[in-house]
This record gives sequence, C-alpha cells and structure tokens, in this order.
Amino acid sequence: MYILSFGAVDTIAIATVFLLIGNILRKRVPMLERFCIPAHVVGGLLFSLIALYGYTNSKYKFEFHYLVQMLCMTICFTAVGFSCNLRAAKNYGARGSRLALVIAVVVICQDILGIVLAKIFGVNLLLGLSTASVAMVGGHGTAGAFAPIFEQMGAKGAATVGLSAATFGLVAGGLIGGPVAKYIYDKHHADYRFKMVDVDLPEEEVDDICCNDTKPVLLHPERLYSAVLQIIIAVGIGDTLAGYFTELGWTFPPYMGGLIAGMVIRNIAVFTNMYDVHMDEVNAIGGLGLGLFVTLALMTLKLWELAGLALPMLVMLFAQVALMAVLAILVAFKLLGGDYDANVMAGGVCGFALGAMPNALSNMQTFTKKYHPSPTAMLVLPSIGAVSIDIINGLVIIVLMNLVKYI
Repeated sequence: MYILSFGAVDTIAIATVFLLIGNILRKRVPMLERFCIPAHVVGGLLFSLIALYGYTNSKYKFEFHYLVQMLCMTICFTAVGFSCNLRAAKNYGARGSRLALVIAVVVICQDILGIVLAKIFGVNLLLGLSTASVAMVGGHGTAGAFAPIFEQMGAKGAATVGLSAATFGLVAGGLIGGPVAKYIYDKHHADYRFKMVDVDLPEEEVDDICCNDTKPVLLHPERLYSAVLQIIIAVGIGDTLAGYFTELGWTFPPYMGGLIAGMVIRNIAVFTNMYDVHMDEVNAIGGLGLGLFVTLALMTLKLWELAGLALPMLVMLFAQVALMAVLAILVAFKLLGGDYDANVMAGGVCGFALGAMPNALSNMQTFTKKYHPSPTAMLVLPSIGAVSIDIINGLVIIVLMNLVKYI
C-alpha cells in the first residue's frame, strides 16, 4: 500500500479544495440544500469515501498534518468567544441552565438505551456504554480514555467499539442536525416571533452582534486586518492558558483557551471603547476555520473501522441516531423554550450529542443562513455546552460503569 503523507500547507490546501467541492455539490444537489446539509460535511465525506476505496483495495492511504486541524478548530472557537457580548448576554442564563438539563437528559437516555440493547443482544454491558454517551457525546477522546478501563473490567474490544462508534457519530451528527431542525421549523415556524436580539441595545451594537446572514456583507480590508490580528492574539493567549493548566494536571483543550481569550478581548472593547472589534470580519474568519476543521475531521475518518463492527453494534449505533432525533424534537426543542432559538439549538444538539461541538456549530450556521440569524443559539450552545458536556457525561459514565456489574 502506498502511503501519501502531507505537510501542513498541503493538508490545508486539500481541505480547501474539498470544501469548495462541497459548496458546488450543495448548490447542484437540491436535496442537500433542502435538508441543510453543511457543505463541509459533503466535501469531507466525499474525501473519506475516496480514502475508504484506497484502503480497502490496498492501493493507498492518506496521512495529514494533525496540528492544522486543531488550529482551525481553535480559530473557530476563538471567533465564537468574540461573539460573547456580555451586555447582550445578560438574559441568556436561564437558557444556559436549560441546555445543561438537556445535556443531562440526552446522556442518561443514550446510556440507558446502550445498556438495554446490550442486554438484549447478550453482549457486555460496558460495550453498550461504549456505543452510547461514551462515544456519542464524548467523541474519540472520551472513548479512548474509558476504553482501557472498560477492557480491564472485562469488556474486550471496548477500544475498537468505542472509537468506531465515535467515528460513526461524527458522520451522523453532521447529517441529521439539518433535517431535524428543518422538521421542527416546518412544524412550528408559524408561531415564532422573530427578534434580532434578546436585550435592548444601541443600534450599532445590534448590527455588530447580529448580522443578517441572508444579506451580503461587504468586508472592509482594514477591519479584516484588525480582526485577523485580534484572533491571532486570542489564539496565542488561549494556547498559553491551556499549557499553563495542563502543567497543573488539568485537562484544558486549547480551543477553550481561545474561546475565553476571545470573550475577554471582545468585552474589554465593549465596556471601555479602547478599540473596536469588527464582528462581520471576525465571523468570516471563524466561519472559514469551522469549515476547514469539519472538512479535515471528516477527511481523516477511518470509515473502514465501521466495517469491522458486528451487526448488533450497528443496530445499537443506528438506534442512538434515532433516539437523538426524537430527543431533539420532543425534548430539547421544548426544554430550550420552544421558539426559533430553541429550533436552531435543537439542530446543534444533534451535532454535539452524536459527534462534536464543531458539528453543532456547522449545523446551526447552515440552518441560520437559510432561515434567520440566531445570536442566542450561536452564543449559548458552544459556551455553555462546551463547559458542561464533559462534566455531566463523565459523572454519568462513572456512575453507570460501576452499576452495570449489578445488572
């Protein structure tokens, strides 16, 4: 088998090409546009299928520069941090608490389903957990972290099952978020009362935090230059912050450091007027980072790992996807307020509850571009979700992994 290894420049160039291909296909295939399937999901999956063909036929295998993917992810979350205007966010607390409740419901339901199906199929119950919130909500990181523990407890193959399930979830999370959000919109949009912001702000700040994605935005070169510099500074501060906490023995992803730094830089500007933060330009840079990250994440999927899963495991994984769609429509949408913001967030919940937070941002961004902006959803879901999801999921997994031996 011939191994094609790419450096940082080649990696980002290939990702850009397939992101553009995804955009072209989304415009040419009406179904993709109708169901709000993100262009980066289309392009990334197309490449992963090309990689699958080469691997299964022992012809070629791709290797990409991993740090490029992480840098794009950090840029994406840093831009999200800049969108956090505390003057506009003072009424978001209740919705954030509801989101934490939704996450708890999703995690518990996923794990109960995994355990029940494992019991029905006669497999180790810890393998059921490996196909549930361990892999779905937790992703590859959590699946890899708990796999050795599960295997020590007697669940042979937990690593393969967990990592394969996480791969499956990453694809599913990018595919079902748009259709689920569209279904909710078609059913409830007549009752929505659209508003641009949740609080009373001066007109210039309304324009700053809530541009209408349905209208073209002209980016100013000097403002773009300023936005690039501010994001670079925030990414650097975030990386230093992450390194400091890592030395203390904490688990602190670099992208969270960038998000926090972006929040600080934005709100210093908001409350002191010492400098300007141009959100149109920041959002454009963040959108590019998001698109490239999701494309790269899907390009590097090892789809051939799914072929090794037994039929019961595949049934369990598809059951998790069906469960998430039901929970988004019947639980998340209603708990989050039953309005347009809740509609957008329900599509986002599908993304991170099956795949990862960038999936959620991708789902919401694609949906709001087609229908209507939602500053609340774009602020609350990544900021509250990113903090609470690992805590809630970790606690539930630890409790259940100790209880299953009594079932």
